[in-house]
Amino acid sequence: MSAPTFSVIVPCWNGAATLDEALASVRAQSTDDLETIVVDDGSTDGSVAIAAAHAAADRRVVVLRQPNRGVGAARNAGLAVARGRYVSFLDADDVFEPGKLITQGRALDHAPQADLALCDGCVIDAASRIVWPSLVDLRRFAGHPSLLAVCLLGGPFPPVVPLVRTDAVREVGGFDEDRVIGGWADIDLWMRLGLRGVDYVVVPDRLVRYRSTATSMSADTPAMAAAADRVYAALFARDPAQAAAALREAHQRVRDLEAARDDLRALAVRQLATAPAETAVAVDDDRHRAASAALLEALSRESAGRPRPLWIWGAGSAGRALLAQLEATGGQVAAFVDSDPARAGTHIAGVPVVSPAALQQPGPQPYVVVASMHAPAIGATLDRLGWRRDADFHVAAFDEARPAPTSPEVAA
Repeated sequence: MSAPTFSVIVPCWNGAATLDEALASVRAQSTDDLETIVVDDGSTDGSVAIAAAHAAADRRVVVLRQPNRGVGAARNAGLAVARGRYVSFLDADDVFEPGKLITQGRALDHAPQADLALCDGCVIDAASRIVWPSLVDLRRFAGHPSLLAVCLLGGPFPPVVPLVRTDAVREVGGFDEDRVIGGWADIDLWMRLGLRGVDYVVVPDRLVRYRSTATSMSADTPAMAAAADRVYAALFARDPAQAAAALREAHQRVRDLEAARDDLRALAVRQLATAPAETAVAVDDDRHRAASAALLEALSRESAGRPRPLWIWGAGSAGRALLAQLEATGGQVAAFVDSDPARAGTHIAGVPVVSPAALQQPGPQPYVVVASMHAPAIGATLDRLGWRRDADFHVAAFDEARPAPTSPEVAA
């Protein structure tokens, strides 16, 4: 039997609730030129039976079993037997769109210098409902920074996103099997590929669905922070000079983006200052200003007689837009919360960024507004900590996290 073009590796540990949907999405691909390798990592639920049913119905599905060794070891077990020229890693709770493999495969066929094809996607919850319409902020790839610089700028993409040349993954030794790395095993791999100077192409289509729930590995903030520390330390120990060069590139990119933002702000102010009155009125978005005002009113009502600092969980584009929106209607944000260790200790628009651990430190309990693509998992985490929804925290709807320009300064 000839080797397929695509290998899809599906590590699974007690994934019975979602494995069927994941495997069905591979079998529904718009190409038959593929193999699916399910690696059961010591499951104790019905995962093996589900995988076996797919294998019985489709000869392209292979099931491997091993004692529980962790997600890195499971992916490597699949990689060891993969026959495809390209490989994609599908966790048992994620989903491919039908054109995922063929679209990214064509992109790599037309870019022989690249070893990864990236894409966008959406975020779904436990019931497979879309809770965030965009998974990857493709703007971060503008100007084509190096892969390593992209990784150093923070949380580039989950493992379901890339299609990778199989030989490139094997040449860097596959995934680190250290369980401490866990949820950062994929980012560690992309960084090691980046050290090799591996290039990438970006497909702007939404080709995957990434599931975020309270039980997702990425929702375990302390474990993710410990994994990040281990990965960053290993990166700089492995090749200090190249890692430092990539860090300088990342820092320069941040400075360039800040300069561009300031230029756009100044340009907008000049244009609005000379625009006809009806144009200036059109810029004002009453609907979003009203949503922000309603949120501020609710916060004021909940904290009446006991003022509480206002924090935003999510230092990405949604959180920053919400900051502008709240400040435009009189709110003052005391801190951002972000799970990315690279952001903790920095400032955004003068607002400090803290790690989630700060929520459990002594002092006045803040009121937290969640504006993140991981909002369902974050909300569930706060629920488990005993925080009261709407009394102690609010999960912002998607529309609430869009900017509401109410003045030339905010409009930029």
